Amino acid sequence: MKPPCFPTSYCVHTNLLELVNTFTMLVDTFAMLVDTFAMLVDTFAMLVDTFAMLVDTFAMLVDTFAMLVDTFTMSMQQLVCTP
Repeated sequence: MKPPCFPTSYCVHTNLLELVNTFTMLVDTFAMLVDTFAMLVDTFAMLVDTFAMLVDTFAMLVDTFAMLVDTFTMSMQQLVCTP
């Protein structure tokens, strides 16, 4: 149990300090929430970039395979068409 507050100004001062501390914790919590959301957005952006790089890599693989087929086709034409 709390002892009685004397003088009254001390009680008001203590209550105001508790109110300020509570408000400060609320602002800090909100700031951490905003930071967490920003990190989540950054993570999602990195995921999208990674997926785009994966698609580009697959496209380069397909192009490389197409060039290989073209090279093989030209080689076969050279062999067949050479008198």
